[in-house]
Amino acid sequence: MKKTFLMTLVLGLVLALASVRPVLATSEKAGDDEVSTQEPSTEQMHPGKSWKHGKRMQATKRVKSHFDYLDTNQDGKITHEEFMAPHERRFKEADTDGDGVLTREEFGSSWAKMRKRIREKRHKGTQ
Repeated sequence: MKKTFLMTLVLGLVLALASVRPVLATSEKAGDDEVSTQEPSTEQMHPGKSWKHGKRMQATKRVKSHFDYLDTNQDGKITHEEFMAPHERRFKEADTDGDGVLTREEFGSSWAKMRKRIREKRHKGTQ
C-alpha cells in the first residue's frame, strides 16, 4: 500500500511538473536545485495554437501567482524544499491519525475537502 501511494504521489508530481515545464526554465548551472521564472510565449504555452490576448494574459498571471506562492522567500527562485512544502502540508493534513500513511478513507476525505474549497473559491469569484 505504501508503494502504491508513493508511486501515485510521484506520478502526480511528474504530471504537475510536465504541465508547468513550458513556462518554467531550469537554471543553466549543473547541479543547481532551483527553478526561475520567465515570461511564457504563446508558442510555449500551447505549441501551434494562437491564444487571444486576454487568455494569454490570464495564464501568465496564474503562472506568476503560483510561482510567487511557491517562492516563499521571494528570491525569484523555487528550491526543492519550497516546491515540496505545500505537498507535505497537504499530506500531514490528510494523515488524520498521524501514522505517516494515507488510508483510502483519509485520502477520500482529504480529496472531498479540497474539492469543496475549490468550489467555494469558484463560487465566491462569480459573485
